[in-house]
Amino acid sequence: MEKSMKRIFLWQDPVRSGTFFVLIMGFLYLSKSYSLIQITAACLTVAIAVNLAYVNISKYSQRVMSDGPGVNPYQSVLDDEQHLATVNRSSLQSSLDTLATLGEHLAQKLARIVLVEDTKTSIKWCAVFYLTWKLAAYVPGRVLAMIATLVAFTAPVFYAHNQEVIDTRFSHVGETLSQQWSKVESQLQENWHRFFSSARFRFSKLGTSSTDAKNSMLKTSVTLKEE
Repeated sequence: MEKSMKRIFLWQDPVRSGTFFVLIMGFLYLSKSYSLIQITAACLTVAIAVNLAYVNISKYSQRVMSDGPGVNPYQSVLDDEQHLATVNRSSLQSSLDTLATLGEHLAQKLARIVLVEDTKTSIKWCAVFYLTWKLAAYVPGRVLAMIATLVAFTAPVFYAHNQEVIDTRFSHVGETLSQQWSKVESQLQENWHRFFSSARFRFSKLGTSSTDAKNSMLKTSVTLKEE
């Protein structure tokens, strides 16, 4: 599955990658004005109309050329039920297993991010989800999906052709961010220790004041009893 996805996004098979890209972008663009039912009905209408013209023209041409009854050019497919069936059970089971594995993998990754297995990774994805959350308030989901598709089909190719330069830049940026994060972390720890020490001192002072007040009240009551 991963190898197949890499081949598509890296354009190792240009025809296949281009087909997927055009189909996805075309569907997202058409979904602006048409519903899924309209798009599906339109595709079936065009497919049936084209095949009606093709089959009947083919039959008529055979009659004229051979003076015999025309034969449907799809007759061999129609007579073979195995080829006519569009669902291959073994392929379907394999696809379902692949989807289940992919879903499980994504669920594990998401759980590791939410449960903060690695602080830097969680911060990075938190920023990504926050940006998506805010953009979704102003940008339609269809546009975001088109942007995501465009990035998915262009970013891997750009990275593959400029990997050395990009890795060097990201390495420098990562070192800078790591240094800044270390400073922020140390400052937060220092501030926490100060706050904790101050709070402990105030509570101890408050406890001492309460004890003195109790002792004073006891002395007063004893004095009144003696009088």
